Amino acid sequence: MPVNFDKELLDNFQAISTLLALAVVLFGLQYQKILDAVRTSIPEGPLARAGVRRVFLDTLWYGTLPVALVSGGATYLLLPATTYIILNCHLSLWTFDFLRSAWFLVFLLLAAVFIWSVLQMVALFRCARRAIGH
Repeated sequence: MPVNFDKELLDNFQAISTLLALAVVLFGLQYQKILDAVRTSIPEGPLARAGVRRVFLDTLWYGTLPVALVSGGATYLLLPATTYIILNCHLSLWTFDFLRSAWFLVFLLLAAVFIWSVLQMVALFRCARRAIGH
């Protein structure tokens, strides 16, 4: 274990805190819009289908893609230290390390947001394809 690993974790938390806040705020702002778009039914008629398809694609590009990029980038940046924590640190109730636990929980949160946004991107893409009749 590196001598100053905890200091490095703390410095990394301070450096990445803006990115973490951005990922969580983007997720919160886009959550309902994305769910509403995925739950939209596809109407009959080519003109109505084109309008719904535009809603699907706009939500895909402007709703889910920024969330996926920010949360995926943050997850990627946290991955090396998280891997080190998993491989080299041991869970103990008597010597609980809050910093390492918080790092791991933040990583899990960002990974969950990233996976959710990618799944919603796939769902929106499938809805858009259905709207054009494929």
